[in-house]
Amino acid sequence: MQIIYKANEDISGLWDEGKIRSATYRLLTYTLLEAVEGGTLLANTVTGEMVLLDGEEMQKISALPCDYAPWMDELIKKHFLVRAESDDMKTADTLRTILRTIGGSKEINAYVIAPTTNCNARCFYCYQYGTKHENMTDETADKLVEFIDTHHGSKEVAITWFGGEPMVGIRQIDRICKGLKDRNIPFKSRMISNGYLFDESIAKRIKEDWNFTDVQITLDGTEKVYNEIKAYVNPCESPFQRVMQNIEHLIDNGIKVNVRLNLGFHNADDLMTLAQELVEKFKDRDNLYAYPAMLYDDCGSDPFHFSEGDEERLHEKWKPLAQTLSVLGVKHFKVALPHLISVQCMADGDDCVLITPSGKIGKCEHHVNDHFVGDIENGITNKAEFRYYAERTLTPRCGKCVLFPSCVRLKMCASQRECIPLRSETLTQTVRSNMKYFYEAYLREEKKIQVPKAEWTKGGKRYEEV
Repeated sequence: MQIIYKANEDISGLWDEGKIRSATYRLLTYTLLEAVEGGTLLANTVTGEMVLLDGEEMQKISALPCDYAPWMDELIKKHFLVRAESDDMKTADTLRTILRTIGGSKEINAYVIAPTTNCNARCFYCYQYGTKHENMTDETADKLVEFIDTHHGSKEVAITWFGGEPMVGIRQIDRICKGLKDRNIPFKSRMISNGYLFDESIAKRIKEDWNFTDVQITLDGTEKVYNEIKAYVNPCESPFQRVMQNIEHLIDNGIKVNVRLNLGFHNADDLMTLAQELVEKFKDRDNLYAYPAMLYDDCGSDPFHFSEGDEERLHEKWKPLAQTLSVLGVKHFKVALPHLISVQCMADGDDCVLITPSGKIGKCEHHVNDHFVGDIENGITNKAEFRYYAERTLTPRCGKCVLFPSCVRLKMCASQRECIPLRSETLTQTVRSNMKYFYEAYLREEKKIQVPKAEWTKGGKRYEEV
């Protein structure tokens, strides 16, 4: 057995080594297997650890459940093997409760800030279609700095700039960041943007002025398709070329750029061409990453609803795009193997809030018009609404789903209340792809084996054969 990817430290520190006993053992329910050339990968979705077993070891695994034998020792200690009578779902939930309890925070140190809900683009699929347009005032920006100062405790503040298009509110971003620095409040920030309003001068200063780490930029296709979908207000000759240039400026200044490829029936084939263009343009550059995401249904100026057949057909378009990006190495920079989580997102996290342009406090960027829990002058006043965001639900499939430890379903989230098998399959396929990705990285970095140039890149930069 070889350890390919180490366990998450928080989980391994919480879950002691498995105790070796005289008992019948089986594979943990939350173990994903993936065959590779060197053997079989086993990923534990509770601990996040991945190991490689050779053919002889896998023969023994295939005979499970069976009585204890010495060859099981390490797999038992690492919780890949558990006693046959174990309740895996109960174990995962107990660990989740403990993790949430010890990881809870009375301070608020993570903020999604919308300096504006205005946007310079008119994407037909925007889920914020119909949102009230407003800009943050100087007074509200100053009150927000005061709120952060009195609520972050001693921890570093993490800010995600959101909108609308947050760069429309660049003056307030400058004001808030300056206010935090004047008060010596440690912070870092990132942004969700369409990328159009950056330029070379902004790209040069945001790392220092805004403590920028990364930005997510959405692309919808190659030049003609992109320009039609974005439908910018008062655009330049080619918004696509401008955004591509801005991506380059950001990368030049040490900012990670994560490109989200929004996938629908209208652009699925074109995105395959775009993926190739991204690699060609940025093949010698670091810090460029990309991932495909299927568009929400029931959103935008002309909302539609996926039938199960529609989603399945779109999923068939998603798979080759995801595979192409994986092979080319321009994966999501946050790519990781799944492990037990205690919170799903900002909505059920105690330490994270949404701040609207008017200074209202929410818990989800999908609710910028309603379901507020307070405001920056009075703090969190609606405790019932705050708790409502964190209410959870289970589906009949949860207990046996290999991804259950890394999934927390929230009642308030329409996309999570039901578990659609196709979406679960998509997530599982993504994990399998990531397992291979990390195994290849292990072979390159640890074993120093030869890898064909045509097969692997990272961040658009190809690895050389060794």
